[in-house]
Amino acid sequence: DDTEQFADVKRRFDESWEWQRDVERIVTLARANRIAPEALARSGERSIAGILAMFGEPEADGAPLEAALAEGLARFVNEVDLDVDTTKKTREALDKAKTVLGKIRRGLPLQWADWWRAEALDPGKKSLACATPAKVAGGGHDRHPGIRADLATTCTLVYAIAARTLRAYEDYKRAWGAIDFTDQEVFALQLLERKEVRARLTGEIDLVLVDEFQDTSPLQLAIFLRLADVAKRSVWVGDQKQSIFGFRGTDPSLMDAAVDTILDGAEPETLAKSWRSRPALVDLTSDVFARGFACDGVPESRVRLEAAKTEDDAAGLGPVVERWRLPAKNLSEDAAYLAAAVRDLLLDPDVRVRDRATGVVRAHRPGDVAVLCYHNSTC
Repeated sequence: DDTEQFADVKRRFDESWEWQRDVERIVTLARANRIAPEALARSGERSIAGILAMFGEPEADGAPLEAALAEGLARFVNEVDLDVDTTKKTREALDKAKTVLGKIRRGLPLQWADWWRAEALDPGKKSLACATPAKVAGGGHDRHPGIRADLATTCTLVYAIAARTLRAYEDYKRAWGAIDFTDQEVFALQLLERKEVRARLTGEIDLVLVDEFQDTSPLQLAIFLRLADVAKRSVWVGDQKQSIFGFRGTDPSLMDAAVDTILDGAEPETLAKSWRSRPALVDLTSDVFARGFACDGVPESRVRLEAAKTEDDAAGLGPVVERWRLPAKNLSEDAAYLAAAVRDLLLDPDVRVRDRATGVVRAHRPGDVAVLCYHNSTC
């Protein structure tokens, strides 16, 4: 059954892989894009084709590749001389090679990561020649027919389970007479797709306002477009730079496509002034963002800002940015370095901030400091 197949491919990929998360993500995206369960099989086929297109032509039989890997690892293990090459890199490479070779000799199944470990062997220069056959053999995993079969199986299973999950969830809600937030959006769109509903709304809606447009999902976009069709005027406000967060199934390319379609090639109106920050900080972020977003095709005119405030507003304040280097190698040490840096900042008598309530420049307090993290677990 599916559980046994998943357990089988997980052993060759990564035992810690939680496929349920991928199923949940596909279900969420399918609902946000009104993709029916029946259509997910085709999505799975496209996913498989896209993955396999990144691989070269497979070998007809994986046995020669496996034999070459075993021979290459054995050569490295047998020929490396730790009396001649005393580097730490070579000792570490030898340990990795022995681990993978040990699996092969005991008849244990290899993970695809084991092939990568062989390819990534990085001994010292004196031992590089005897490691080369193992590295070359490890790099041949993408030609192994087994990895292509495992990837195809994985995609097929994930999409098939996602389709069954969608159907089961719909049956559950129907049985209990329940709806969720996405259902509300779907039903609203279904109403707006009826001619008699649009006819009644025409003339009744003067203005449609869409704020935080970058957080619009495909389903919400369809609703807004229908409303804009019957309204006398519509105004859409958003920030392309913020669309990178992908909030609730949104996609930066969706905003780009919507802007191009709605404006028919015309440039959108840009609010070019920043009323929040000091001129030096506005200039710095504009320089950084203009170059960064240009790589994704966002015009500089939509990125660069001018400060509404003047340098006089910065009187008595220090630099707009500092660079703190945290030379730690793990999260615990990072936290210690960060704590020490915050402590030093709070003890610095020259640091000043502008009070948000009074507008007066004053000495800083602990409550003025914020630590931002990407994940709650890091916090």
